[in-house]
Amino acid sequence: MLFSHADGRRASGASSRWLAFGVATALYVMFGVVNSSVAPLIVPVSQELRISAAEMGAVLGAWQLVYVGTSYFVGLGLDRFGMRRSIAAGMLLIAASAALRGLAQDFATLLAAVALFGVGGPTLSIGMPKLVAGLFGERERPTPLGIGISAPFVGTMLAFGLTNSVLVPLAGSWRGVMFLDGAIVLGLTVVWWQVGPRDAPAAARKASADGPASERMGLRELLRLRNVAIAVSGAALLFTVGHGGNNWIARMLQGHHYSAVEAGYWAAAANGLSALGVLTIPRLVPAGRRRFVLAGLVTTLSAGVLGLAVLDGLPLALAVLAFGAARTAPTGLFFLVLMDTPGVGSRHIGAVGGAFYAVAEVGGFGGPFIIGALLDQFGSFVPGVGVLAALGLLLATMVAFLKEPRPSR
Repeated sequence: MLFSHADGRRASGASSRWLAFGVATALYVMFGVVNSSVAPLIVPVSQELRISAAEMGAVLGAWQLVYVGTSYFVGLGLDRFGMRRSIAAGMLLIAASAALRGLAQDFATLLAAVALFGVGGPTLSIGMPKLVAGLFGERERPTPLGIGISAPFVGTMLAFGLTNSVLVPLAGSWRGVMFLDGAIVLGLTVVWWQVGPRDAPAAARKASADGPASERMGLRELLRLRNVAIAVSGAALLFTVGHGGNNWIARMLQGHHYSAVEAGYWAAAANGLSALGVLTIPRLVPAGRRRFVLAGLVTTLSAGVLGLAVLDGLPLALAVLAFGAARTAPTGLFFLVLMDTPGVGSRHIGAVGGAFYAVAEVGGFGGPFIIGALLDQFGSFVPGVGVLAALGLLLATMVAFLKEPRPSR
């Protein structure tokens, strides 16, 4: 015999968990596709539904704002009802969000459809780290966790790269694209229901449910720590710049005489670099040097978002790539600094992370809205990206005050 029955069961178990993780990752990719589905189609959607730039800015940021109020309750649902049922329910809401976008008749109905995404979306944002922790041992986790974190950025890249070049011709219209996205999510959700992990052991669920309560009791004290205060307040600035620029990037490129397809390809390249950046940069920066790299990345991000509106030709292409490369790695560096901060560590990183994302998504709404509102007011993207660039430079100054351990010699 080449292997025993025990070996066979272990191989089967390993196969099952990787299958469950693979389907969850595919769902997370579709999370990225759906949340970015409107951005490559701003022009036809705005024209057909008679939506102003300010209203479109509100639409693009609506789901992030809903996240602020739903994330905590979704976390409780994951603990109480388990991964399989919670993620399935969340993905059904995302499928409904996609389909309702295709049925939208005006600003209000499109806003409601996009906002619905913010109710279902946190099941994967919060659920993916929990899923990796439950399926894999401590030494196995870095690879699947890195893959999981990058999945939504891959989805955004696909949305920008394929919407106008492939999906619109295939589906026949922007509405057809929304219905197609919803159908794919629905199909993957059915597969997830078959392969997702069943209920966790009762003791594990109880421990998970008990943990956040003890962490929340110390959140006020945690927010008094310098690094926590800088990271949580800085999260709003970081997401204002990153989400604002990324949601309007294709539309800004069209203003530089790129076709919708060409703008989509460039936006896809920027999001591909975002995924690569969050996978590589935080791992390469040693402790003690992270605040300096953070400041450099945020400065690059600010220059990149400004360049999207004011540059042309090769400098514009470089601005697109710089913006993409610098957009998401700062989040990873913030979390590494927080994990090394005395008083936070692994015990309280969940509570701090919840505060980080709750505040960050205020910026996730504010960034797209600021650009849209100022575009309506001035007829140009320059004032909006100017505000975002200034906020980015403020953040670059703030991170200089982070306290890190001295680098080892």
